[in-house]
Amino acid sequence: MQHQSIILCYLFFLCTAFSYQPSYHTNCLTGIRRANRFILKQSEEEENALAVEDDDEEEPIFSFFTNKVKEEKGNLFVNEKCIDCDVCRWMCPSVYSKKGVFSTVHKQPTSDAEKIDAYGALIACPVGAILTKESDPLMKDAIRSFPKEIDKALIPGVMHAGFHAAKSFGATPYFLQRRQGNVMIDCPRFTSHLARRIDQMGGLHTMILTHRDDVADHKKWKERFPDLQRVIHR
Repeated sequence: MQHQSIILCYLFFLCTAFSYQPSYHTNCLTGIRRANRFILKQSEEEENALAVEDDDEEEPIFSFFTNKVKEEKGNLFVNEKCIDCDVCRWMCPSVYSKKGVFSTVHKQPTSDAEKIDAYGALIACPVGAILTKESDPLMKDAIRSFPKEIDKALIPGVMHAGFHAAKSFGATPYFLQRRQGNVMIDCPRFTSHLARRIDQMGGLHTMILTHRDDVADHKKWKERFPDLQRVIHR
């Protein structure tokens, strides 16, 4: 049954992603979401069937095809919208990890610094799959942390822009602060928070788009910074 679920899931994704609709990337993302929902439904049916066969069987800690994991109890959690883009896991590995085809919270953040990192991953998540049950004032600090310096000693002025875009499947956008004019490499989703912060850092002179899959909200950034020069790799 597991192998049948895998085959059906990927067939379903391919049919959705490469349909005749005009936007290829939108279709792919929609396909991933639908495939995830399909996997959840299939897995629930299998688990229910197993439960009927053996009521005494211990509840599994994890099912490979779903993110229905016994996550660490607490404020932060990942829902079924996750597309396994890996953003949260490399941004805050002490809190997020991979389980099957999804990310999960394996440990709740404890210190303020760890919470800001974990909330930064929440903000960067391209599909909004990371949520909190209750608000936390540190969320504002996490928003203000972008663009975030990567390594001030080794690569000064090179920053992670955050706010990854679903349109580019979570591709990582970078911000370079330069005296000759600030540069953005690949495009984050447009948000007034990030735009205001970039304004405070000297504005935006050039946007380098490394691939046509990573253009995301480039038009909105151009509207916000009219003198912006956009360059795309061919």
